[in-house]
Amino acid sequence: MESRLPNSEQLEPAGRAGRPRRRLAAALAVVLLVGAASAAVYAWYWKQPDRQFARALEAVRSQQWPLVRHYAEALTQAAGYEPHAHFLQGVLLLESGKPFAALAEFGHSVDHTELRVATLTLSGRALYEARRYADAARLLRQAVEADPQAVEAHRFLALCYYALGLNRQTTIHLLHVAELAPDDPRPHRLLASMYKDFQEYAAAVENYQEALRRTGQPLPDRDAALLELAECQLQLQQPEAAAQTLQAVPPGPDRWALEAECLRQQGRLEEAERLVDEALRQRPALLAALLLKGDLCLARGDARAAAEVLGRAQLAYPKNHHVVAKLMQAYRRLGE
Repeated sequence: MESRLPNSEQLEPAGRAGRPRRRLAAALAVVLLVGAASAAVYAWYWKQPDRQFARALEAVRSQQWPLVRHYAEALTQAAGYEPHAHFLQGVLLLESGKPFAALAEFGHSVDHTELRVATLTLSGRALYEARRYADAARLLRQAVEADPQAVEAHRFLALCYYALGLNRQTTIHLLHVAELAPDDPRPHRLLASMYKDFQEYAAAVENYQEALRRTGQPLPDRDAALLELAECQLQLQQPEAAAQTLQAVPPGPDRWALEAECLRQQGRLEEAERLVDEALRQRPALLAALLLKGDLCLARGDARAAAEVLGRAQLAYPKNHHVVAKLMQAYRRLGE
Protein backbone atom coordinates (compact mmCIF):
# COMPACT_ATOMS: atom_id res chain seq x y z
CA MET A 1 0.00 0.00 0.00
CA GLU A 2 1.46 3.27 -1.06
CA SER A 3 2.27 5.65 1.75
CA ARG A 4 1.36 9.18 0.96
CA LEU A 5 2.62 12.26 2.76
CA PRO A 6 0.06 14.92 3.50
CA ASN A 7 0.25 17.96 1.29
CA SER A 8 0.53 21.51 2.56
CA GLU A 9 -3.20 22.09 2.36
CA GLN A 10 -3.79 19.09 4.62
CA LEU A 11 -1.24 20.38 7.12
CA GLU A 12 -2.57 23.95 7.24
CA PRO A 13 -5.62 23.36 9.46
CA ALA A 14 -3.54 21.62 12.13
CA GLY A 15 -1.03 24.47 12.07
CA ARG A 16 -3.77 27.04 12.40
CA ALA A 17 -5.32 25.11 15.27
CA GLY A 18 -2.01 25.05 17.14
CA ARG A 19 -1.29 28.75 16.80
CA PRO A 20 -4.01 29.94 19.23
CA ARG A 21 -2.71 27.53 21.84
CA ARG A 22 0.83 28.80 21.40
CA ARG A 23 -0.38 32.41 21.54
CA LEU A 24 -2.39 31.67 24.72
CA ALA A 25 0.59 30.02 26.35
CA ALA A 26 2.78 32.98 25.42
CA ALA A 27 0.18 35.42 26.74
CA LEU A 28 -0.08 33.50 30.01
CA ALA A 29 3.67 33.52 30.34
CA VAL A 30 3.71 37.29 29.86
CA VAL A 31 0.94 37.72 32.45
CA LEU A 32 2.83 35.58 34.95
CA LEU A 33 6.04 37.48 34.31
CA VAL A 34 4.26 40.82 34.70
CA GLY A 35 2.53 39.59 37.86
CA ALA A 36 5.77 38.34 39.34
CA ALA A 37 7.49 41.59 38.44
CA SER A 38 4.63 43.63 39.93
CA ALA A 39 4.74 41.59 43.13
CA ALA A 40 8.48 42.10 43.33
CA VAL A 41 8.12 45.84 42.76
CA TYR A 42 5.32 46.00 45.36
CA ALA A 43 7.40 44.09 47.90
CA TRP A 44 10.41 46.30 47.18
CA TYR A 45 8.27 49.44 47.44
CA TRP A 46 6.91 48.58 50.88
CA LYS A 47 10.28 47.39 52.14
CA GLN A 48 11.73 50.84 51.61
CA PRO A 49 12.50 52.35 55.04
CA ASP A 50 10.49 55.52 54.45
CA ARG A 51 7.43 53.44 53.50
CA GLN A 52 7.92 51.20 56.52
CA PHE A 53 8.10 54.22 58.82
CA ALA A 54 4.95 55.70 57.25
CA ARG A 55 3.14 52.43 57.88
CA ALA A 56 4.48 52.38 61.43
CA LEU A 57 2.95 55.81 62.06
CA GLU A 58 -0.38 54.57 60.71
CA ALA A 59 -0.12 51.64 63.12
CA VAL A 60 0.57 54.06 65.99
CA ARG A 61 -2.56 56.04 65.11
CA SER A 62 -4.65 52.86 65.04
CA GLN A 63 -2.90 51.48 68.16
CA GLN A 64 -1.68 48.32 66.45
CA TRP A 65 1.27 47.91 68.80
CA PRO A 66 2.59 44.52 67.53
CA LEU A 67 2.80 46.04 64.05
CA VAL A 68 4.62 49.09 65.42
CA ARG A 69 7.10 46.75 67.11
CA HIS A 70 7.61 44.88 63.84
CA TYR A 71 8.50 48.06 61.96
CA ALA A 72 10.69 49.33 64.79
CA GLU A 73 12.74 46.14 64.62
CA ALA A 74 12.89 46.28 60.82
CA LEU A 75 14.15 49.88 60.85
CA THR A 76 17.01 49.06 63.21
CA GLN A 77 18.59 47.29 60.23
CA ALA A 78 18.06 50.20 57.80
CA ALA A 79 21.03 52.52 57.37
CA GLY A 80 20.18 56.08 58.36
CA TYR A 81 16.92 55.10 60.07
CA GLU A 82 18.25 54.47 63.56
CA PRO A 83 16.49 57.64 64.89
CA HIS A 84 13.19 56.39 63.47
CA ALA A 85 13.64 53.02 65.16
CA HIS A 86 14.42 54.70 68.50
CA PHE A 87 11.40 56.96 68.07
CA LEU A 88 9.09 53.97 67.59
CA GLN A 89 10.64 52.14 70.53
CA GLY A 90 10.00 55.24 72.63
CA VAL A 91 6.36 55.29 71.57
CA LEU A 92 5.98 51.63 72.57
CA LEU A 93 7.58 52.23 75.97
CA LEU A 94 5.43 55.30 76.59
CA GLU A 95 2.26 53.37 75.76
CA SER A 96 3.33 50.59 78.14
CA GLY A 97 3.62 53.05 81.04
CA LYS A 98 7.41 53.44 81.10
CA PRO A 99 7.95 57.20 80.63
CA PHE A 100 11.61 57.35 81.67
CA ALA A 101 12.62 54.43 79.44
CA ALA A 102 10.72 56.17 76.63
CA LEU A 103 12.68 59.38 77.27
CA ALA A 104 15.94 57.48 76.85
CA GLU A 105 14.80 56.32 73.40
CA PHE A 106 13.55 59.77 72.43
CA GLY A 107 16.99 61.14 73.22
CA HIS A 108 18.21 59.37 70.07
CA SER A 109 15.57 60.95 67.80
CA VAL A 110 15.14 64.50 69.10
CA ASP A 111 17.91 65.94 66.91
CA HIS A 112 16.48 64.47 63.70
CA THR A 113 14.84 67.34 61.80
CA GLU A 114 11.76 65.43 60.67
CA LEU A 115 11.20 63.84 64.09
CA ARG A 116 12.02 66.79 66.33
CA VAL A 117 8.53 68.20 66.96
CA ALA A 118 6.93 64.80 67.51
CA THR A 119 9.80 63.73 69.76
CA LEU A 120 9.59 66.89 71.86
CA THR A 121 5.82 66.48 72.14
CA LEU A 122 6.00 62.86 73.25
CA SER A 123 8.88 63.62 75.61
CA GLY A 124 6.72 66.34 77.14
CA ARG A 125 3.89 63.86 77.47
CA ALA A 126 6.23 61.37 79.17
CA LEU A 127 7.31 63.98 81.72
CA TYR A 128 3.70 65.05 82.23
CA GLU A 129 2.73 61.45 83.00
CA ALA A 130 5.68 61.31 85.42
CA ARG A 131 4.27 64.48 87.08
CA ARG A 132 7.33 66.49 86.14
CA TYR A 133 5.12 69.34 84.94
CA ALA A 134 7.67 72.16 84.76
CA ASP A 135 10.16 69.98 82.85
CA ALA A 136 7.39 68.81 80.54
CA ALA A 137 6.33 72.40 79.83
CA ARG A 138 9.90 73.34 78.90
CA LEU A 139 10.04 70.67 76.18
CA LEU A 140 6.52 71.36 74.96
CA ARG A 141 7.28 75.06 74.56
CA GLN A 142 10.13 74.08 72.24
CA ALA A 143 7.69 71.95 70.23
CA VAL A 144 5.17 74.77 69.70
CA GLU A 145 7.96 77.22 68.90
CA ALA A 146 9.17 74.85 66.17
CA ASP A 147 5.62 74.22 64.91
CA PRO A 148 2.82 76.54 66.12
CA GLN A 149 0.29 74.12 64.56
CA ALA A 150 1.39 71.18 66.76
CA VAL A 151 -1.98 70.55 68.36
CA GLU A 152 -0.88 67.76 70.72
CA ALA A 153 1.97 69.91 72.02
CA HIS A 154 -0.50 72.70 72.79
CA ARG A 155 -2.83 70.17 74.45
CA PHE A 156 -0.21 68.77 76.82
CA LEU A 157 1.22 72.23 77.46
CA ALA A 158 -2.26 73.33 78.60
CA LEU A 159 -2.48 70.31 80.90
CA CYS A 160 0.94 71.08 82.39
CA TYR A 161 0.01 74.69 83.06
CA TYR A 162 -3.30 73.56 84.57
CA ALA A 163 -1.45 71.19 86.91
CA LEU A 164 0.88 74.05 87.86
CA GLY A 165 -2.06 76.37 88.57
CA LEU A 166 -1.14 78.79 85.77
CA ASN A 167 -4.66 79.51 84.58
CA ARG A 168 -3.95 82.27 82.06
CA GLN A 169 -1.40 80.14 80.21
CA THR A 170 -3.74 77.15 80.40
CA THR A 171 -6.51 79.16 78.76
CA ILE A 172 -4.22 80.40 75.96
CA HIS A 173 -3.20 76.90 74.92
CA LEU A 174 -6.67 75.41 75.31
CA LEU A 175 -7.95 78.05 72.90
CA HIS A 176 -5.15 77.11 70.48
CA VAL A 177 -6.28 73.48 70.66
CA ALA A 178 -9.91 74.49 70.16
CA GLU A 179 -8.96 76.43 67.03
CA LEU A 180 -6.65 73.77 65.57
CA ALA A 181 -9.07 70.90 66.30
CA PRO A 182 -12.55 72.40 65.76
CA ASP A 183 -14.36 69.09 66.38
CA ASP A 184 -12.58 68.29 69.66
CA PRO A 185 -14.80 68.93 72.72
CA ARG A 186 -12.05 68.50 75.34
CA PRO A 187 -10.51 72.00 75.43
CA HIS A 188 -13.88 73.65 76.06
CA ARG A 189 -14.71 70.93 78.61
CA LEU A 190 -11.65 71.86 80.68
CA LEU A 191 -12.27 75.59 80.23
CA ALA A 192 -15.82 75.09 81.51
CA SER A 193 -14.56 73.31 84.63
CA MET A 194 -12.08 76.11 85.27
CA TYR A 195 -14.71 78.83 84.98
CA LYS A 196 -17.05 76.83 87.25
CA ASP A 197 -14.31 76.57 89.89
CA PHE A 198 -13.85 80.36 89.68
CA GLN A 199 -17.64 80.80 90.02
CA GLU A 200 -17.77 82.49 86.62
CA TYR A 201 -20.95 80.61 85.80
CA ALA A 202 -21.98 82.41 82.60
CA ALA A 203 -18.60 81.68 80.99
CA ALA A 204 -18.77 78.12 82.29
CA VAL A 205 -22.21 77.59 80.70
CA GLU A 206 -20.95 78.90 77.36
CA ASN A 207 -17.99 76.51 77.36
CA TYR A 208 -20.00 73.48 78.51
CA GLN A 209 -22.45 74.10 75.68
CA GLU A 210 -19.64 74.44 73.13
CA ALA A 211 -18.02 71.22 74.37
CA LEU A 212 -21.34 69.38 74.05
CA ARG A 213 -21.93 70.86 70.60
CA ARG A 214 -18.67 69.44 69.24
CA THR A 215 -19.30 65.88 68.11
CA GLY A 216 -16.10 65.05 66.23
CA GLN A 217 -15.19 62.62 68.99
CA PRO A 218 -17.12 61.40 72.02
CA LEU A 219 -16.88 63.37 75.25
CA PRO A 220 -15.71 60.73 77.77
CA ASP A 221 -17.66 62.20 80.70
CA ARG A 222 -20.65 63.59 78.85
CA ASP A 223 -23.13 62.89 81.68
CA ALA A 224 -20.86 64.60 84.23
CA ALA A 225 -20.55 67.61 81.91
CA LEU A 226 -24.33 67.84 81.62
CA LEU A 227 -24.75 67.69 85.39
CA GLU A 228 -22.14 70.42 85.86
CA LEU A 229 -23.82 72.54 83.20
CA ALA A 230 -27.12 72.20 85.05
CA GLU A 231 -25.41 73.21 88.32
CA CYS A 232 -24.11 76.39 86.67
CA GLN A 233 -27.52 77.18 85.19
CA LEU A 234 -29.04 76.82 88.65
CA GLN A 235 -26.40 79.15 90.08
CA LEU A 236 -27.60 81.66 87.47
CA GLN A 237 -31.20 81.11 88.60
CA GLN A 238 -32.17 79.42 85.32
CA PRO A 239 -34.23 76.43 86.54
CA GLU A 240 -36.06 75.91 83.25
CA ALA A 241 -32.78 75.73 81.30
CA ALA A 242 -31.30 73.40 83.92
CA ALA A 243 -34.33 71.11 83.77
CA GLN A 244 -33.97 70.96 79.98
CA THR A 245 -30.28 70.07 80.31
CA LEU A 246 -31.04 67.30 82.79
CA GLN A 247 -33.40 65.58 80.35
CA ALA A 248 -30.29 64.29 78.55
CA VAL A 249 -28.91 62.64 81.73
CA PRO A 250 -29.94 59.08 82.68
CA PRO A 251 -32.26 58.97 85.72
CA GLY A 252 -30.49 58.63 89.06
CA PRO A 253 -29.76 60.37 92.37
CA ASP A 254 -27.46 63.04 90.89
CA ARG A 255 -30.06 64.05 88.34
CA TRP A 256 -32.92 63.93 90.86
CA ALA A 257 -31.08 66.16 93.36
CA LEU A 258 -30.59 68.82 90.69
CA GLU A 259 -34.15 68.45 89.42
CA ALA A 260 -35.31 68.95 93.00
CA GLU A 261 -33.33 72.21 93.10
CA CYS A 262 -35.05 73.24 89.84
CA LEU A 263 -38.41 72.65 91.52
CA ARG A 264 -37.34 74.57 94.64
CA GLN A 265 -36.34 77.59 92.54
CA GLN A 266 -39.75 77.42 90.87
CA GLY A 267 -41.48 77.46 94.27
CA ARG A 268 -42.67 73.83 94.03
CA LEU A 269 -41.32 72.87 97.45
CA GLU A 270 -43.38 69.74 98.16
CA GLU A 271 -42.44 68.21 94.80
CA ALA A 272 -38.83 69.15 95.41
CA GLU A 273 -38.79 67.40 98.81
CA ARG A 274 -40.36 64.21 97.44
CA LEU A 275 -37.72 64.05 94.71
CA VAL A 276 -34.79 64.77 97.04
CA ASP A 277 -36.06 62.08 99.43
CA GLU A 278 -35.96 59.58 96.56
CA ALA A 279 -32.38 60.62 95.77
CA LEU A 280 -31.38 60.10 99.43
CA ARG A 281 -33.08 56.70 99.56
CA GLN A 282 -30.84 55.53 96.76
CA ARG A 283 -27.71 57.40 97.91
CA PRO A 284 -27.92 58.45 101.57
CA ALA A 285 -24.61 60.37 101.58
CA LEU A 286 -25.20 62.45 98.42
CA LEU A 287 -23.97 65.90 99.47
CA ALA A 288 -26.16 67.99 97.13
CA ALA A 289 -29.26 66.12 98.26
CA LEU A 290 -28.39 66.43 101.98
CA LEU A 291 -27.84 70.18 101.68
CA LEU A 292 -31.06 70.68 99.75
CA LYS A 293 -33.03 68.53 102.21
CA GLY A 294 -31.69 70.70 105.04
CA ASP A 295 -32.75 73.87 103.21
CA LEU A 296 -36.22 72.47 102.56
CA CYS A 297 -36.65 71.50 106.21
CA LEU A 298 -35.66 75.02 107.27
CA ALA A 299 -38.03 76.50 104.67
CA ARG A 300 -41.00 74.69 106.24
CA GLY A 301 -39.88 75.67 109.74
CA ASP A 302 -38.61 72.28 110.91
CA ALA A 303 -35.19 73.21 112.29
CA ARG A 304 -34.88 69.93 114.21
CA ALA A 305 -35.30 67.84 111.05
CA ALA A 306 -32.83 70.15 109.30
CA ALA A 307 -30.28 69.68 112.12
CA GLU A 308 -30.70 65.89 111.92
CA VAL A 309 -30.13 65.81 108.14
CA LEU A 310 -27.24 68.25 108.26
CA GLY A 311 -25.70 66.36 111.17
CA ARG A 312 -25.57 63.29 108.92
CA ALA A 313 -23.97 65.46 106.27
CA GLN A 314 -21.31 66.64 108.74
CA LEU A 315 -20.40 63.05 109.60
CA ALA A 316 -19.89 62.30 105.90
CA TYR A 317 -18.25 65.64 105.02
CA PRO A 318 -16.67 67.02 108.24
CA LYS A 319 -14.58 69.68 106.46
CA ASN A 320 -17.22 70.99 104.06
CA HIS A 321 -17.86 74.63 104.92
CA HIS A 322 -21.33 74.63 103.32
CA VAL A 323 -22.40 71.80 105.63
CA VAL A 324 -20.96 73.54 108.71
CA ALA A 325 -22.64 76.88 107.85
CA LYS A 326 -26.08 75.33 107.28
CA LEU A 327 -25.81 73.18 110.42
CA MET A 328 -25.00 76.27 112.50
CA GLN A 329 -28.05 77.98 110.97
CA ALA A 330 -30.24 75.05 112.04
CA TYR A 331 -28.83 75.15 115.57
CA ARG A 332 -29.49 78.90 115.81
CA ARG A 333 -33.11 78.27 114.82
CA LEU A 334 -33.32 75.72 117.61
CA GLY A 335 -31.75 78.15 120.08
CA GLU A 336 -28.85 75.79 120.80
